[in-house]
Amino acid sequence: MKKQTVYLLLLLCLISQFVSNDFLKKSENFFIIYEPAMIGIVGYVLAYLLAQPGMIFNAYLGFLIDVLNKIDPSKKMNLVYWIGKPLGLCEICFTGQLAFWLYFRHWHNYNFMVHVVYFSLAIFIVHSLTDEQK
Repeated sequence: MKKQTVYLLLLLCLISQFVSNDFLKKSENFFIIYEPAMIGIVGYVLAYLLAQPGMIFNAYLGFLIDVLNKIDPSKKMNLVYWIGKPLGLCEICFTGQLAFWLYFRHWHNYNFMVHVVYFSLAIFIVHSLTDEQK
């Protein structure tokens, strides 16, 4: 078992311990740990598992690459990397963008450090999951 898997399992155990704790019974505290974990898993499933050849989002990725190559046929602007990766060509980039923007649902009590931890945790989870596959 790789080190990342052990860390991920420890993190999930920590989350399950917090669920029964008063800290996470408040909705404003619950999202700090639970939501990034869920976003990391969703990002992994959508941008990695379902993007494999023969799966449902593989056609979307092919379409995305074709569109970006038509917009920039000379590849001078490198749109496949700048736009394509956050739109699904890279599971880590996709999850990071998803977590970054979903955090703004909690704008009423915005905290920069919590925001950084929020999307970093989601990226860590998807990185741990994809590292096992590669």
